[in-house]
Amino acid sequence: MQEQEFEKQKQFLLSKLPDYLKSKGINVNSNFFCLNPTDTAHIPSMSYDASNYTVKCFNCNAVYNIFDLIGIDFNISDFSHQFIKAHELYIGKVPLGFIDVLKNYNNQKQPEIRTPTFEIENNNFLASHSSQKEVRVPFGFNENHNNDQFDQNLQQQQTQPQRGFNTISPFDEAKLKPFNLRGNAPSNSNTQTFGNNSFGQQQNSFGQQNLNNQNQFSSAQNQFAFNEQQNISHRFGDSQVSPFAYASESANDFTDYVNQCASNVEKTSYFRDRGLSDSVIHRFKLGFDENFQAEINKITGQKSYWKAAIIPYGIHGYCVRNTDLSANSSNERYKKKGIFDIYNHEALEQKGTIFITEGEFDALSLETLGYRAIALGGAGNVRPLIECIKDSTEEHTFYISLDNDEAGREATAKICTYLHQLGISFKCLNLAHPFKDINEALYSDKGMLKERLSNLDKILSYQFEDICAPTAYKYICAPEDLNTLELSSALYSFSARPQVLRRFVSQIIKTKLSSIVYAGNRVQWKYISNLVAEQQQPFDASQWQLVKFLELKDSDIEKQLIDGIESQTIQGNTNFVAMLDLCAYSQQETLALLDKLSSEVKSIGIPIIVLCNKADRDYVEGLSFQNIDIDVQPNGDFICNTIDKNGVPLSFVKCIGI
Repeated sequence: MQEQEFEKQKQFLLSKLPDYLKSKGINVNSNFFCLNPTDTAHIPSMSYDASNYTVKCFNCNAVYNIFDLIGIDFNISDFSHQFIKAHELYIGKVPLGFIDVLKNYNNQKQPEIRTPTFEIENNNFLASHSSQKEVRVPFGFNENHNNDQFDQNLQQQQTQPQRGFNTISPFDEAKLKPFNLRGNAPSNSNTQTFGNNSFGQQQNSFGQQNLNNQNQFSSAQNQFAFNEQQNISHRFGDSQVSPFAYASESANDFTDYVNQCASNVEKTSYFRDRGLSDSVIHRFKLGFDENFQAEINKITGQKSYWKAAIIPYGIHGYCVRNTDLSANSSNERYKKKGIFDIYNHEALEQKGTIFITEGEFDALSLETLGYRAIALGGAGNVRPLIECIKDSTEEHTFYISLDNDEAGREATAKICTYLHQLGISFKCLNLAHPFKDINEALYSDKGMLKERLSNLDKILSYQFEDICAPTAYKYICAPEDLNTLELSSALYSFSARPQVLRRFVSQIIKTKLSSIVYAGNRVQWKYISNLVAEQQQPFDASQWQLVKFLELKDSDIEKQLIDGIESQTIQGNTNFVAMLDLCAYSQQETLALLDKLSSEVKSIGIPIIVLCNKADRDYVEGLSFQNIDIDVQPNGDFICNTIDKNGVPLSFVKCIGI
């Protein structure tokens, strides 16, 4: 009976493959990228076969069912534990009656139990080689999953889980910018944190793909199967039996190897060349193996050795980096051995701000600058990250800053989906811009990255202003408009030769139809006055009370003008226009003054007309609401060229004496 019920549940779980694929953001109705970690073609070569609940790749011929994919995603090498994980995801806790059935599956094929052989044996690290033949522990393979161990671990559910996955991807060296090469981590109590900003309820804003916005998630349901993820992630990591518990009991212990490599780290400059500090190198036990056996040629039997950088994942796994940056393929650059968790997940034991990065070197780069960070260890490891976060009892705000490529952007969107479901505060950042990843930013421009981090609160709170409400500005479109000067509180400009401007202004004053305050130096005012009253005999100043003079001294012209205008405003005189004569000033002085006035003219509340040289017209026009370019005809009349309110070129004549 148990076998029949087991087979029934097994068939049900096999039928859940489409749901599992959707939870990974895969559209089962079309071809998708191969899920085989060793297939490096990077083409949509895999498809779903509904007839037998499998996926098949036409490039590498890999065929997987749901148990196979769970084994790949969570580094579970035997069917028993794959079944348990699938049962947890879609049904719940595995019934105890299934345990004997699962044990029979184990008895069908017992793996050979061997004592792990490390790269260092009998103190033969670096220079010498052991006479004993080396036996490598394949990455992703657990030697000790025997029947007794399986049964024993099942009874010890309180064992602290050790997560594992085997996604290997070129996460931060595939396009690594060259640098000069010369030859489990404790939490950082001295890390820096930012203010607790909540990013869960932000509105769409200018220029931002707001992944943490409710509307953004609603629109992305088809791409990331939001509803499916919600159902699955609600159970993910919540069940009482975890296959990770079994892995922790039977995993290899690489303590001796990690310590030996750490003691030899001074023999390489690799970590320092990538910008990491000495304190981070020692705190995270980064190491160096001068004779790391990378692989054996299956045809010739020839061994390949690396001068390898070693990045430990606790004592049960480590990442290997070839320090030879001339290596071509991904297989010649990095490898992983053992069982893996989210890198530096111990940082989650303290509340506060934590950066989520893609590669280990990105997290180490932030730790070097004093900020707590964890790493996926590859863009495909989103779900182990979410389980790790769910297991944490502390409150965090996460800054998600993965690689600036397609895989990084897709993983970022998935992380945002999960964190949004969990109600956890987060913010997406392109912290490495314009570089590919954070580590490249560190060793290429450390000062830029450091300054960006120290000002991150300011950067994240920075907002552009909204569009301004429209204002009904008045244009000068006819000679009558020049006489009355009924204008808006804005900056206007008249451009011409100084002597032409002088006569043009005097003609406006002579009409006596507008009140004008002329601001300039005393010599300029003397010339204007002479042109206005040259034909009046005898001279009577009382006839010209609509025009007044404001003398401007050499220093702080802007303040003198504003003080003069405000003195009239305080006295209740607001029905006038200020004319500022800048013909005697250099182009640099003119533009500097107009830059200040253009932002203050509205608060001043009085129209200001700037008189400027013809050579400055194009610059002054850029700061004024309307510019009128003035020329004089042989008969003394003035030709005025401007544009109207519709932006159409406009020309009219201001006749002398009218």
